[in-house]
Amino acid sequence: MICQLRIYTILPGMMDSWIDLFNQRIRPLLDELGIPVVNAWVNAEANEFIWVRRFNSREEIPGKSAEYLARLERAPWGHLTALYIAKAEARVVEEVETARQDAREGFTVDDLDTRIAGFTLLIDSYPDDAHAYHYRGRAYFHKGEYALAIADYTQAIA
Repeated sequence: MICQLRIYTILPGMMDSWIDLFNQRIRPLLDELGIPVVNAWVNAEANEFIWVRRFNSREEIPGKSAEYLARLERAPWGHLTALYIAKAEARVVEEVETARQDAREGFTVDDLDTRIAGFTLLIDSYPDDAHAYHYRGRAYFHKGEYALAIADYTQAIA
């Protein structure tokens, strides 16, 4: 999974208002554009808003980012972000386990449906195989099908 870790230093006294803008405007537009926000956190001591958004590949980031910035819905509030953010950092990161799995197995995002089908066949034959549920859950997770991933992870530990 390729993600972009974003760290914003928010101006003093503006965090609550920033979180409202983020949740009401920014996050829904990103979701609509197929740029899911994995999660967001606040580091209160440093007045930082830290969030992660997911992409299918590194190559996708510039185009998706430009599409977001160009959206007309963003025009009424897009300029407001400068009123909240004192400093912004962005880093592209890759999940450690995914990077290791990619190197070990030649895994690509295009393989997810094949992996899911294969583990489903294994589960049909061996319904008590916790490893099959775990690995199918991983494939669902990387595909962004979180409810199915959670169901498989739950079955794996049951």
